[in-house]
Amino acid sequence: MNIIIESKLRAKVFRKSFYEFFKFFWPTIVAEKFSPNWHIEYLCWELQLLAERIFNGQPKEYDLVINISPGSSKSTVVSQIFPAWCWTNMPTFRWIGGSHSYDLALRDSVACRDIVLDPQYQDLFPGMKLREDVNRQGLFVNENKGGRMACSVGSKVTGWHAHCLGVDDPIDPESALSEADMKQVNRWMSNTLPSRGIFKSDTPMILVMQRLAENDPSGEKLVLQRRGARVRHICIPAELIYEEGELIVNVQPPELVKYYKKDETGYPNPVMDPKRLNGKHLKDFHLTLGEYGYAGQYLQDPVPLKGAMFDITKLKIEEACPRMVRLVRAWDKAATKDAGAYSVGVLMGVDKFGDYWVLDVVRGQWTPSDRESMIKMTAQMDRKGTHARVGNLTGDVPVEIVVEKEGGSGGVESTDNTIRMLAGYAVTGKRVTGAKEERAWAFASQVGIKDHVHVLNRPWTHDYIQELRFFPNSRFKDQADGSSLAFNRLARPKKRVGGGALR
Repeated sequence: MNIIIESKLRAKVFRKSFYEFFKFFWPTIVAEKFSPNWHIEYLCWELQLLAERIFNGQPKEYDLVINISPGSSKSTVVSQIFPAWCWTNMPTFRWIGGSHSYDLALRDSVACRDIVLDPQYQDLFPGMKLREDVNRQGLFVNENKGGRMACSVGSKVTGWHAHCLGVDDPIDPESALSEADMKQVNRWMSNTLPSRGIFKSDTPMILVMQRLAENDPSGEKLVLQRRGARVRHICIPAELIYEEGELIVNVQPPELVKYYKKDETGYPNPVMDPKRLNGKHLKDFHLTLGEYGYAGQYLQDPVPLKGAMFDITKLKIEEACPRMVRLVRAWDKAATKDAGAYSVGVLMGVDKFGDYWVLDVVRGQWTPSDRESMIKMTAQMDRKGTHARVGNLTGDVPVEIVVEKEGGSGGVESTDNTIRMLAGYAVTGKRVTGAKEERAWAFASQVGIKDHVHVLNRPWTHDYIQELRFFPNSRFKDQADGSSLAFNRLARPKKRVGGGALR
């Protein structure tokens, strides 16, 4: 066959298939022989679907969130070879590639540039010459004005707009432990980076990372997805784990489960990639990283399989509640409106069988005056017996109110003011000591008994259970703290006048 014809046919095949392009140019940037696995072909296909909408001038259908383990060639696929392939279909295509450090972003940029400069690439796609005046490792532009820019998370990214925004590992595992670092990364992801899209809200973002915390950038994107944002989630854990025949790791889309296979090491669980991450590797990583590290980085869930502190699988969700023997509303107060922390009032009860019930959660970021008004209004509703948010509690069981008393004169004064405002109600200020985790253990131990703690199914239930699930590494801790305060009050025997205990 004529060499020119053969070259044109190969170029045509590569334009139509990112995966074929990927396999061909793998040796250009990777020294090791390519080891095929289903997850690579799948990711190539997903990226191609997203890119083809850009090539056709269509608005974005979704942002793409990919959670996958380290050592899975994710950066090679997404950040290094994919932008070079996009040029073969759209020479004017522009890409911004960010990572938690500029060195990592530069590494991916250099690899992509190496592909474009490869003689085979130039022979197949002769119109992709780089401009001599803009041909740097971190920023290069072709003669059609397409280009690729590298940046670090947190940078201003000025003077450049792109058709697609790529973010590869926006935060490193150590920074995930810092609340301040996490907030900075999420602010950059939600405010700074989207503004650099050529079509603003219609410029797709591709986020690829391992899970590190509840509120890591993936977690923030998934919260937006639940609220209706256009987000497609791909979650590929390193192994499948079953408990009593039920899959207990998250795989998205669920049909990907069929691609997992047993490896040859005798490892009990099917694994994503028997060559890159076999059972022996995973066992070593588990021992090295510990429960939390392994759960996030390899199982793509920042909560260990055994749970954090609260085993939420033991909670029983109910549509209605029986008559309560005793009721407590506990308030954990935040001082400033929209400052990040919430004020919360958790209504908890105990029934005649000794089971505990989470009946209502009132929660908001209020000014001090609005918060006090909400506390008083809630006390009035609780006193009526028939609670609009809960259902019939019967009016003969009074609701005790307990308010957490923070340390310092300001905390004491704030609690005293609330108690004075609630004159006529059974209200107590409770000074708390020790860490939140220590105060939560008593309630957590009861949650760990199957069907012993019940939660009403209401609009607040999902967020409440999610906070317990991640606690003490949850983004917010107010609901867990309020629940602990309510439970510790309920669990303490109520004294009769003259001695003796009364439940």
